[in-house]
Amino acid sequence: TKKVRELKVDRISGKNRYETSAKISRDYATVGGKILVASGENYADALSGSPLSGEIYAPILLTSEKETPVAVKSEIKRINPTKTYVLGGNSS
Repeated sequence: TKKVRELKVDRISGKNRYETSAKISRDYATVGGKILVASGENYADALSGSPLSGEIYAPILLTSEKETPVAVKSEIKRINPTKTYVLGGNSS
């Protein structure tokens, strides 16, 4: 019989995409590191920022046009980033 390799999967989720981005960041980002901020209303900016995120070991935090969600604000305060990259153009 063929032995099947078992994989462990950890699911990280929040009440919405904004809280989920903050929870992922909380689990993997270090204090004093870099962050990326992208629109949570249009996935293209965050998706295109994924390679940069991996290259510089920085989380992508999502925000909305009207306000920055409380969970994201708290995570930004926790990280106290040394550098912030804003993904997207003026319409974002």
